[in-house]
Amino acid sequence: MKKSFLIGLLLLVLPALCFSQQIGPGTGIIGGQKAPYPPVTPGSGTGITVDDFASYRTQLYKVTVSYTNVITAGLTHDVTIGTLPAKSIVHMLVADVTQTFACAVTCTSSTLSATVGSAAGGTQYLASFDIYAAVATFGDANAEVGASMNAAGFTNGGYIPAWGSTSVVSVRFTSVTGNLGTGAATNLSQGSITFYIIASVLP
Repeated sequence: MKKSFLIGLLLLVLPALCFSQQIGPGTGIIGGQKAPYPPVTPGSGTGITVDDFASYRTQLYKVTVSYTNVITAGLTHDVTIGTLPAKSIVHMLVADVTQTFACAVTCTSSTLSATVGSAAGGTQYLASFDIYAAVATFGDANAEVGASMNAAGFTNGGYIPAWGSTSVVSVRFTSVTGNLGTGAATNLSQGSITFYIIASVLP
């Protein structure tokens, strides 16, 4: 079920992703690169100005966070994994726990969790999920995503975190028992999460 969901969504944005490959790594596709043919015939007439049509503006962003980043001398640790341009619409955010998280000292492994939001401590993208129990993927089931990304809150095919300004994507790591770090080093011994974001930027 989860795999079919991911495959379907990737097929939806595959043309844009392939085109970004042609542009070159790191250059992105937020410049309004034109499709070879317009799927919409531009309107015309008095007072009508067509500013953009048939441009590829969807991109895939992938980032990995290792346990070594989690050094806060407290029960929570926030990290910004990316900043979205103004007028971004997020279609999907998935967290892939590729290595379970574990405590070396001070904290308790069985209390470790994470959330993802549009601000520190937010849950707009992903509700709280365990990062200690098993290698797993989160965000490809309705029960796992936040209120802005679930079936009830998903408007016009995506979530727009901010129209007139940039918006961060923030991950919060939480320990219920014992600090996550010392302020200079982590109290964890292992752990890694890879995040995938598919988003479009409106002109």
